[in-house]
Amino acid sequence: MKSVVAPWLRPPESLTCDRSAAHVWRAALDVPSSHVRRLSRVLSLAELERGERFWFPRDRERYIVARAVLKSVLGRYLGVGPGEIRFEHTPYGKPGVEGEGGRNGLRFSISHAPGLALYAVSRGREIGVDVERLRGVVGGLGVAERFFSSREVAMLRQLPAEMYTEAFLACWTRNEAYLKARGVGFLGMRPGEPGETSGWTVQNLSPGPGYVGALAAEGNDWRLFCWDWPGGLPGVDWPICRQDSRSEAVLNGAS
Repeated sequence: MKSVVAPWLRPPESLTCDRSAAHVWRAALDVPSSHVRRLSRVLSLAELERGERFWFPRDRERYIVARAVLKSVLGRYLGVGPGEIRFEHTPYGKPGVEGEGGRNGLRFSISHAPGLALYAVSRGREIGVDVERLRGVVGGLGVAERFFSSREVAMLRQLPAEMYTEAFLACWTRNEAYLKARGVGFLGMRPGEPGETSGWTVQNLSPGPGYVGALAAEGNDWRLFCWDWPGGLPGVDWPICRQDSRSEAVLNGAS
């Protein structure tokens, strides 16, 4: 597991991602309603209908923002407008970009916690990301013994109570990121056991105060870059700033 945490930076105007890199984006999901309306324009009819199924307006708006930012991020790498992005899924439900399933195709993973989303992007290597918000109640040792490695459980047993929640969620996000990268879901595997993650690298992330995150990707010959979408952290009002010509038009309300 890599232990160096990369800083969150503003992305360059010209952005590329090859096999030597793994990119993670951070985006706030609680944004002004005017931004939500603009971002909803890049969603498909099916996506808008899915958004309408959320009971609470805040959850509906967070879904719209998360989906629109995902399509805008992917559009930057593919050189297309966010409204042109189409998705497909593996038999296990892992999403991918339609037409990018080849050996060097674009891969992505998305995870969101209340108010914040992370997006991981790579080329030619499977990738997974997970983020959780720190909260007062998490799984006890019984849950850890079911899902975590014996090494992780032993570590948790030794921690004082005030450190348990963050450590538990750190283990959870590492395991979840790895299983999402594999595309198999949390099926009771224990990726922390010796040999289980051979050929993979798991990287701790620092999503921001009150959040825990992790990234998993095939191999160890890649460098991590962390980018901030406008606003970055929850509670930060999104500025209307340049992404690329297509995303800028959406953010600024152009039709």
